[in-house]
Amino acid sequence: MTTVKHVSQRGLVAVAIMLALILAFYSLANAATAPDRIVRCDENIANVINSDDKAKATRFVLGPCTYTVSQEMRLFDGDEIVGVPGSRGMRPVRGTYPVGIKSTLQAAPGVAVIVRPQGHFYTEWVRYTGADFKRSSATGVGIAGGSMADTSQVRLSLFDLNEGAGVSNARGTFIDVEAAFNGSSASETFIGGGIKATNQIHVAGGYYHDNVGNGVWCDVGCDRTSSPNGFWVHGADLSGNTGGGVRYENAETNALIEDNHVWGNATSKNRGGVSVRDAQNAVIRNNIFAGVGYKHNQEPDNVAIYASDSGKSTRPNLKNIEIYPNTLNRERIKSCGGPVICY
Repeated sequence: MTTVKHVSQRGLVAVAIMLALILAFYSLANAATAPDRIVRCDENIANVINSDDKAKATRFVLGPCTYTVSQEMRLFDGDEIVGVPGSRGMRPVRGTYPVGIKSTLQAAPGVAVIVRPQGHFYTEWVRYTGADFKRSSATGVGIAGGSMADTSQVRLSLFDLNEGAGVSNARGTFIDVEAAFNGSSASETFIGGGIKATNQIHVAGGYYHDNVGNGVWCDVGCDRTSSPNGFWVHGADLSGNTGGGVRYENAETNALIEDNHVWGNATSKNRGGVSVRDAQNAVIRNNIFAGVGYKHNQEPDNVAIYASDSGKSTRPNLKNIEIYPNTLNRERIKSCGGPVICY
């Protein structure tokens, strides 16, 4: 074993100074790339954002008001939209969500997409509401996320009353987000719901409820990204959605669904609180289903978890689904056996 016995004090000082200079330079460089642009309540926010220099990242800072979004707003790499901070609320069992959001982006009639980011995007303390579904993909959405970078982050924001989904083609991380009353009969089996992704996303905390469609849904490959546990949903309250609270579908990658409170879902679909369909490599564990004072999933059958295979040759076979102990509260697992291992 090699032991260093002597290190000069001058060398340590030089290293400390160099590290400080590097950190200072890095901080200044980052600050310089995303200057604040205060958006007054009387400004046309779509004009402000769409006329911004696309080559430079901008942090758009909203006031305590409702902005009418007259047309789709396009953001570019490093752009941010932040609202006036509120507070973080907690659901009775699990799930944290934003309370007292003061900054709202309201789609004008006929506007199908509120924000379409490209590259890295960050937003917090903003309500995205009212987008119109046009019977095509990525319409009727608060955020059309297909071109977002996987480093993107959505925090403490509310998506509600969008006719398609709160977020479509989602990418990145969603922390303490609320998505409620999104979707419609026209979009329900297409993109309808709270958050719809075709790439692995990380959902931490949040409250996903009363959507027409699924609460959180990864589909069409659920392609692999840098998300640490694949399609990872944990610590959320998922309730009252017409489809599954969480749905993992048509994928051969991997998913981890854990530590959530899942209740009152599948109000019009044969899915259960957590739904796995034509998918592989999922772990479902430590979730609480229903409970005293909470509606069951897929009443009156009371299905907590339902894993199924359509048998279609164009889709993956159901495979390697592991269901560890969950608190079922008189609900049942509809699928144990074969490719579905229940411990």
